[in-house]
Amino acid sequence: MASDQSLPVSEPVTDAAIITPAPKIRNRKKIVDPVEVEKAVDALWEANGKPESFRVELLAFLRRTLDEGRSEIERRFLESNDGAEAIRANAYLMDVLVLRAAETATKKIYRNANPTQGEQICVAAVGGYGRGEMAPFSDLDLLFLLP
Repeated sequence: MASDQSLPVSEPVTDAAIITPAPKIRNRKKIVDPVEVEKAVDALWEANGKPESFRVELLAFLRRTLDEGRSEIERRFLESNDGAEAIRANAYLMDVLVLRAAETATKKIYRNANPTQGEQICVAAVGGYGRGEMAPFSDLDLLFLLP
């Protein structure tokens, strides 16, 4: 393409723009407490002798935890009308639940004490969720990477 007009030059991205953390979420543990979720999942694992019954109990527990977290986020939104905090809080809630589900699958249900490189997995969030922005009832975009 021949043109006498020069292309616009964009400003360089500074390190400060890259490492600036998102604003904190107020009282995260009231939305979902990761330590309490882990304890509850461990208790369910100990109480159930079979992976099949454990999965049923686990899914019911995760659903309740999701519903309770969403209720708290909605209450906060109606109180403050802060949509930015609500989308960050939704992403935080899903972070805790996805992490617990992934760790439970790999460390309890399909446990392998010493996985080979080919047996390892990485779960990555993409899209809005990957940016830490998740609208209420949005779909969850995850990427599962295997070596």
